[in-house]
Amino acid sequence: MQFLAERSLDKPYLGGLSSYGLLLLVLRFMQAQEASERQASAAGSPPPDASERSLGARLVQFFDFYGHHFEPRSMGVSVTRNRGEGECAEIAAHFISH
Repeated sequence: MQFLAERSLDKPYLGGLSSYGLLLLVLRFMQAQEASERQASAAGSPPPDASERSLGARLVQFFDFYGHHFEPRSMGVSVTRNRGEGECAEIAAHFISH
């Protein structure tokens, strides 16, 4: 949270990110990393070494994921339903039909 506080992004009522929102972003990132590692393992790639699993490396990967790979129009952040592309439309359809 210090990173957010230094940039005045820690106050959700002023447009910042709440701790729950941050938790969801971290959870979604971890789910994406797990899926990526599973795909790499199935393709026969070696597992990531210790330098790729360090907290510093994971932080850089987190920013890279949300800065370059996460597409908010087609991907969502959900505790139970993170399967990848197109999930926003699927979740929206679920709520519209009920």
